Amino acid sequence: MKEMFLLGAGASVEAKVPDSFEMTRVMVDRFDADHYAKKHSQILRFVIGGLLFQKGGKGENPFEGINIEDLFNAVQLLARRGESELGPFINSWHPLLDEFESGEISDYELQELMEILYKPLANIFDNSFDNEELTTRNFGNKLSQGLFFLRNDYYLQKQLGKQLGKVVKQIISSRGGEVFHQTTVHMIQKLIEMVWIEDSSRAQYITPLLKYSTHNDAVIATLNYDNLVELAGQSNSIPVDTGFESWSKTEEFSFNSSSVPLIKLHGSIDWALSGGEISDDKPSPYQVIRKINREKKKVETYVPAIVFGGKNKLTAKGPFLSLLRAFEQKLASSNRLSVIGYSFRDEHINEYIGKWLNRDNQNVLIIINPDESISNNSFLSETGKRGAKRIEFMIENASKGIESISHASET
Repeated sequence: MKEMFLLGAGASVEAKVPDSFEMTRVMVDRFDADHYAKKHSQILRFVIGGLLFQKGGKGENPFEGINIEDLFNAVQLLARRGESELGPFINSWHPLLDEFESGEISDYELQELMEILYKPLANIFDNSFDNEELTTRNFGNKLSQGLFFLRNDYYLQKQLGKQLGKVVKQIISSRGGEVFHQTTVHMIQKLIEMVWIEDSSRAQYITPLLKYSTHNDAVIATLNYDNLVELAGQSNSIPVDTGFESWSKTEEFSFNSSSVPLIKLHGSIDWALSGGEISDDKPSPYQVIRKINREKKKVETYVPAIVFGGKNKLTAKGPFLSLLRAFEQKLASSNRLSVIGYSFRDEHINEYIGKWLNRDNQNVLIIINPDESISNNSFLSETGKRGAKRIEFMIENASKGIESISHASET
């Protein structure tokens, strides 16, 4: 029997990665703690309030919270509301939107601008006043030296010009949704901090799944961006292949036969897309996945190659369509799919699972989830009307479910 595993957000909770609802609360806390994100924090609260109001109006439980992808998607839509086809039909947007986009310099941009200006002055003052009393006269002299240094340093001039250009552009274009766009950028940067796991002990409960997959030639797919599976493999000397190197060469995902295949359907927090080198063989612009070494003490700022938000799951940019194709192919050759910690909220993934169940009446779906109400999910309840015999529920958390599967294979 060929087998496949699909991991959702609930599979990473025991590794202390927040689930999609808890992540919203953590995101707000991190914005609140960031002095330079005051306006962005206000925007998050404003959008969350609107989404909660919408939930109440639809008869849903507002105390359940807001899914982080719904929050990101709403902020992103507000950033692009000027491009929306519905824009002309909306007489007036919420008055707070104009207040948020008041044409002010954001705290982040102001901080970067001040750092550029401060750098040459700080170097001169730090080196000059160790043994010298500060007076009005020498302060003026040192200030003049610092400004002279700035004026004659080409690199600093270029930095300053670039930053001033960004500030001016921000003020001019602020009413075009720029401040909301900046909020989405900072959300992604804080997402990186939330999902990256450094302590390998937090990933050990996944080890039995890797060993099981190795012995049974099973494939693991995940909807998560974190490094949970890779870290468990690394700390236990079990090779895991995400296929990103093959995609950069062929734009198709293939996996090393001596490794556990890991299909990261929504990308990975340590991937970054960059342009490939155009040649006679590849004359058209294309992209490669660049691996980011997050173990370095100082990690570069980058935009990770991930699908984040509810409305862009089928983006043609990057590797995501190829990942879906790899998932479909591996699923088609499997007879059993074990779903761990997935809430069945992704329509595209549900469509693939539904087609797979319909293709062969011997295919079995196993759902491992600690939430007993998971069976009430619209997709599962509808599918279960006719296919109940082929859907099995294990009301367990990820570690217990993995343990049960591993022990069953040994007996």
